[in-house]
Amino acid sequence: MIVIIISICAAFSFGVCARKKGYDSPRFWIYPLAVGGGLYLLSFLTSLVVRKFVLNEDSVFLRIYPYLVSGLSVAVLGITLSRAWKQISALPQNR
Repeated sequence: MIVIIISICAAFSFGVCARKKGYDSPRFWIYPLAVGGGLYLLSFLTSLVVRKFVLNEDSVFLRIYPYLVSGLSVAVLGITLSRAWKQISALPQNR
């Protein structure tokens, strides 16, 4: 869920920054939402698949797994959005 919240905040920030530079394209706010939604869906699907294959319900792996996947999703989202933010910040002023 934190991935979706971060994506919404980033979409707002990306859109504002792009508009200040003179770019009025929806791709600037769609990109963070698409990345966040994709990561959220991927983490949900992997948790479903792992639950099917690991049959021991009391396993330590199954207890740690949701936190591990969430942490990795937030890390990947942070890296991806920070690189995109650097590219948006480096855009020249549009006339």
